[in-house]
Amino acid sequence: MSHFVQTMNSLRAYHKARLTGRAAIAPHMGVIQTSNDTDINTATILSRGITMSTVNGASDVSPEAALEIEALKAMSQKLAEEQNKNMEVSIINDAQALSNEGVTPGATEAFKQKMNLKREREKHLSAQNIDKIFDSAIEIGERHPAAQEAIVTFTELVTGLFREMSRVFNEFLAKVLSKVITWVKTAFQDIKNTFGNIGDWIQGWFVRA
Repeated sequence: MSHFVQTMNSLRAYHKARLTGRAAIAPHMGVIQTSNDTDINTATILSRGITMSTVNGASDVSPEAALEIEALKAMSQKLAEEQNKNMEVSIINDAQALSNEGVTPGATEAFKQKMNLKREREKHLSAQNIDKIFDSAIEIGERHPAAQEAIVTFTELVTGLFREMSRVFNEFLAKVLSKVITWVKTAFQDIKNTFGNIGDWIQGWFVRA
């Protein structure tokens, strides 16, 4: 197993642990020496401000590698958008059921339990999608060693997206659970606004300068 793959898997494990709220120690970030003898200082990558323009402007990325990274970006955006939509539809269905039952104590308690399960479901989906992205990123990096720095940069950026999605989702759930009875009166507009804003934010994440 190459140093690049080891580093990527360490980063994957670190971010998935952080995603679920477990204590995690950042992996040792040193220098990756690629198969074409290019040194990648991962500490520099992770400490600097990184954006999609950092990935797009990487000078060592060949046209072939650039195409594969673009496909990885498209896949990552689709996964994030599908996850966001999945959670939105699921919560709409649960809010509709609560409203139909008249917000009785029993229905309210059942709704709260469903929302807590949604919290775990969202973490599971994020972890699953991070695995898909890292698996594809590693394959691209193995095929194109000169693009490995851009790939590490990209995975750090997109992992940050899923962690932020999780944070926003949990803030939304905390608000809902704190005032279910009053929230349900405006639930559908609130859900639409919240997840619509997240959807816009996901799109902006992949084009921001």
